[in-house]
Amino acid sequence: MIKAFISLTFFLYTLSSFGHSGGTDKYGCHTDKSTGSYHCHKGPNKGKNFKSKTEGEAAGLALKDSSNAPKSKKHKK
Repeated sequence: MIKAFISLTFFLYTLSSFGHSGGTDKYGCHTDKSTGSYHCHKGPNKGKNFKSKTEGEAAGLALKDSSNAPKSKKHKK
């Protein structure tokens, strides 16, 4: 009985340690459906948290892969 309890406890504990599933957008971020907050997992924004995606974009989120970012045109004099 104790072995079964320990096994079940260990199984549930390890199961809870997995991260959530869900894709990320071009910034490496996504919206948490339970709280509505917007947070980042990948790229240059990793670890950043915002109240919403709009707030994150206003703060100037960087693209995950800067090689795909639009390049600014240099003006000739």
